[in-house]
Amino acid sequence: MYLEKYTDILLNGRKDVQIFFPMCGKCVDMKWFYDNGHRVVGVEYVEKAVKEFFQEQGLEYVVEPVEQISGNIYKTADGRMKIFCCEILKFNRDCAGLMDVVWDRGALVAIEKTDRKIFVKLMLSILAPGYRYLLSGFCYDDWFYSGCPRTVPPELVHILFGNHCNLQHLETRDASESMSERTDVSPVLENFWLITERNL
Repeated sequence: MYLEKYTDILLNGRKDVQIFFPMCGKCVDMKWFYDNGHRVVGVEYVEKAVKEFFQEQGLEYVVEPVEQISGNIYKTADGRMKIFCCEILKFNRDCAGLMDVVWDRGALVAIEKTDRKIFVKLMLSILAPGYRYLLSGFCYDDWFYSGCPRTVPPELVHILFGNHCNLQHLETRDASESMSERTDVSPVLENFWLITERNL
């Protein structure tokens, strides 16, 4: 689980948080948080991935249409696991309320460059007071490769979040091997950031 080393930082001693996974795919971290008593909200455009997540994790679910997002919600009977099947930019705070924690490992790096500011505005609008947002961003020379995951250099993180939030760089790791199937570009670094509320 990618989140394992950062779980304590994100939870900060809290129980029953609502954690958001934008563009979640079949991220197994969602099941871990669900099993540990938290409320999980995901957004995923590919319906097949949503169905496979519930099936592979052994979770029974119901499906309901959600008109405001032009999509569906897949959820467990207890309502603590909800995945909205829609375009991420159609999601809003009316869908599931405010988020205490965010784990963004596949969203900002997938968003088109022209939509990044819109995406960040959306994310900031759904954050609860005292939120903790863990962001992963790949960094590489995109002269020869511009596909997903797109490069998110540190200076861009500061541009997108720095005026509104506190930023703490947690770690940089070499991700060249994990990117080798997509491109020969090297080096590829993955930066992890903790984004928290700025008290004005």
